[in-house]
Amino acid sequence: MPKRVLSHRQVNNIMVSHSIWQGTEGKRGKLANFNNAVVLDYDFSGSTMAGVDLSGSDFSGVDFSAADMTGANLSMSVFDRTNFSRSKLVLCNLSGGKIIYGSFDLANMEAADLSGAIVTSSNFRGTNFQDANLQGSLMPCSNFREASFAGAIFLNADLHGAFIQDADLSGADLSLAAFSDVDLTRSDLRGVKLNRTNLSGATLTNAVFV
Repeated sequence: MPKRVLSHRQVNNIMVSHSIWQGTEGKRGKLANFNNAVVLDYDFSGSTMAGVDLSGSDFSGVDFSAADMTGANLSMSVFDRTNFSRSKLVLCNLSGGKIIYGSFDLANMEAADLSGAIVTSSNFRGTNFQDANLQGSLMPCSNFREASFAGAIFLNADLHGAFIQDADLSGADLSLAAFSDVDLTRSDLRGVKLNRTNLSGATLTNAVFV
């Protein structure tokens, strides 16, 4: 099915109706729906988009910084040069998504689902991934400095060459994951499950295991 290409004017109208829907607790207006859409270079910064369907879409160049996207469905969508800095992505679904040169600095992605996501050269500095699902994700060479992965699941994930210094991975499950050539300098690895984890070439200087 061809994607809906939405102009900025169309997106503005959708968001106005969405704001009315929120303000009237669903009595008027309409919950925004961006499923199977193309929305380019739009500014959603600071918006409240909790529970909104943004799946199967293209949001290249879009600014979602400081937006509340709790529980939103972003699965199978493309995010090229998309800004999620300081956004709230708790319990959101990003499974099967494609993220290229994305910015997620200080975003809250607690319990988010990134299973099967493909992430290229993106920045997640200080991002909270506590209890997130990263099973089967491909996230090489990205920046995860000072991020929290406490309790996260990395089963079969590939993060080779990633920068994960000063991060918290306590209690995370890295079983069958590829962490080759990853820089884990000063990171907290207490209670981490390392069943057949590939750590060849990884930097573990001052990492904490006990």
